Amino acid sequence: MESNYHFNVSTDGRTYDFDLITNSNNLSSGYKIVPVNESDLPTIQLLLKNAQTDGTPTIDALANRLKHLSVASDVKMTPFTTTHTVGISTIKKYSNTPEIGVDISRGVELFNLDKTIHYLCVSLEKYYVFPDIAKKCADHLLNQLKGGAYNSIHTPEMLAKAITNDLRLISKDKHVEVKSKSSQDQIRPKTEEEEIEYLESMTYGLVTYNNCLKIGLLKEKLPEHFGYLEVHGFQAVSKKDSEYKKFPTAVEQTRAAVDNAMEEIRLKKPKSIIIDLRNNGGGSPYGVQLLSSYLLPENIPLNTISWRKKDRIEIEKSNTLSYGEIPKEKRLIDIPLYILTSQRTFSAGEEFANNMKALKRATIIGEVTSGGANPGRSHQLNDSFEIFIPDGQSINPHNGSNWEGTGVIPDLIVSADEALDHLLSL
Repeated sequence: MESNYHFNVSTDGRTYDFDLITNSNNLSSGYKIVPVNESDLPTIQLLLKNAQTDGTPTIDALANRLKHLSVASDVKMTPFTTTHTVGISTIKKYSNTPEIGVDISRGVELFNLDKTIHYLCVSLEKYYVFPDIAKKCADHLLNQLKGGAYNSIHTPEMLAKAITNDLRLISKDKHVEVKSKSSQDQIRPKTEEEEIEYLESMTYGLVTYNNCLKIGLLKEKLPEHFGYLEVHGFQAVSKKDSEYKKFPTAVEQTRAAVDNAMEEIRLKKPKSIIIDLRNNGGGSPYGVQLLSSYLLPENIPLNTISWRKKDRIEIEKSNTLSYGEIPKEKRLIDIPLYILTSQRTFSAGEEFANNMKALKRATIIGEVTSGGANPGRSHQLNDSFEIFIPDGQSINPHNGSNWEGTGVIPDLIVSADEALDHLLSL
């Protein structure tokens, strides 16, 4: 006779629920209790619902069947209502469609592996910019699933990493990435106030000549006549950015921070400008457009993105902003420009460097960049996972170039650590 047991787990101030369906003769049917060091065992609440009204096992009997569930032998368990604090290790279910990733000590929720992989494959084939590669990726993941490649994985974070590696093996696309909800929750601001606090804490991803000296960067290395801007990431600055709907004030403040940084450089009347992208992990194409507009005349073509939209291709062209948006007298059009790059320079950071190189506007010094050219967006798979899927392809309108897989090649190739010194020695 089948029984449905509902477990309510509380750890680190959070509560998680999951169900265990077994037969009455073998309570642990289909499950394996994986022991961990006793000192690592969390304290949880174990609540059983819908148990049989007669012949209900005692907590002690339950412990004997689950082997590693340690409780007091004199405690009786009554149906529907009993709550008892016990120690338990990681639970993992083994079946054709295993629900894995139940790390109780870290408060990880159950997820269905089979459904997760299949929905991921559907999303890939629906959105990925290259349909033929999406099909190859999906086929590979399904073969991995069928072969049990993921059955021994214990946490969503580990599964996300394994699937990401498999996807990149086939697609060669560094933008493709599966992320676990728990890892994203740790870094993603929930409210606009938190978003603004986060942006302010990292100076909106911008380090200028003045504040780099204030916080001890570069010390006396950088001569006064250089205008310097380090861009860690191109943050959302436009109403076109997806973040604007949720965080409009934060987006507007970021736009103002970029405007203020460029005005600081302009007022220095520099002889040369350095844009440091060595730690730039990417970001918004509209952030690239904004910064580029301060360094070029109006309406200069920058980049073209070919977006996959269901059964059609949509072309989006990016030009520098008009003089009505950024007046000509605010721009730094004729001042020599140098861009510093590294292997870490990625995505939008690469687009900025590639645009300036194609326009012969800048001298690029440093390392060949990472090689991620295809923009996209995140898709929620379920309560445990999301995937970033590129649904666009960048193409430079001046030379038709795309840095996917190759990176942007500097004019002067030196190690990232030596790039600034090399520039100052010229």
